[in-house]
This record gives sequence, structure tokens and C-alpha cells, in this order.
Amino acid sequence: MKFSLLWVKGMTIVVLALLSSIVMAERELNAGDVDAWLATTEQLMPMQDVFEKMGQGSTIADEYTEEEFKALSIEKQDEVMDDMLKEQGAYDQIYAVLNEYEWPSAGEYMRVSSRIGMAIAARMRDQMMKSLPAEQRQMMEEMSGPVNANPADVALVESNWDKVSQFMGKYMQAPK
Repeated sequence: MKFSLLWVKGMTIVVLALLSSIVMAERELNAGDVDAWLATTEQLMPMQDVFEKMGQGSTIADEYTEEEFKALSIEKQDEVMDDMLKEQGAYDQIYAVLNEYEWPSAGEYMRVSSRIGMAIAARMRDQMMKSLPAEQRQMMEEMSGPVNANPADVALVESNWDKVSQFMGKYMQAPK
């Protein structure tokens, strides 16, 4: 399979964002976006099997490498996402949730998810690094490299950390 897209699973929220292959939205995010993302993601959690199938068995997803998908226009990405949802028979079910929280498209939800997830990963990494002795911190930085999150997104996640961490505590599962 050339292109894999996972929505909601595992270190669920963070992995979602790290593995999604969507071009980042350029607009500035705000606390309302975080609230909408948290509420939407919570409602989509019971549908995670649909998203797993999309990543594993979509003939549409197989048409694109990750790089090719990222290079598509936002409109084309949205179209491909919608086609994948239709292929899985989940379009109406997913859009009922997306519309409730006023997402213009599944693609936009995924782009925002990716940004928030990257910001969460950056914030968590920063917290972990601060707790390490200098020698271990340097070794970790060399091994893992930076998390490429938008600094404004990281600041937004930081200012909403109570909500985000409460959500993650409720839905994150330790790897099996």
C-alpha cells in the first residue's frame, strides 16, 4: 500500500496527527479550534475501525504516495478524503459529526488534527526533555530530532493543556 491514512487510534490522538499525510492548513488556530477538535475527535472515537480500514484497504489511498498526496491541492485532498469515506460507506456518518462542529470538510478536520497532534507531540517531548539530565537530553535530541510543529500551535496547545491532557488521559491507550 502506497498511502496510509489513520484517523483515530492508539496514542490515539497523537499518532493520528503524526501519521496523517495531509498538508498543514495555513490559517492561525485558536481555542475554538481546539474545542471543536476535542469534541469531534471524541465523537469519532467509536468509529475508529472505519479509519483503520481506510488506511489498510482503500483502493483510492493506494493511488497516492504520501508525497503525492501532500502535493495535491487542498481541494483535491478534500475530494480524495470524501471518496475514501464513500468507499468505506462512512461518508454520511462521519459528516454528521463534522457538520455538528462546523468543519467544512473531512480534509480540514484532518489538517487541523495534524497540526494539533504535532503541537501535542512537541509539548510532550519538551516536557520529557526538561525532566532529563543534560547528558540524556542531548542524546535524546540527537536520536530523535525536533518535532516540526508550528510554534503558534504549540503555544495554543500549551494554553489549552488542561483540556488536552484531560482528553488524552481519557482516551489514550498504552501500546500493546
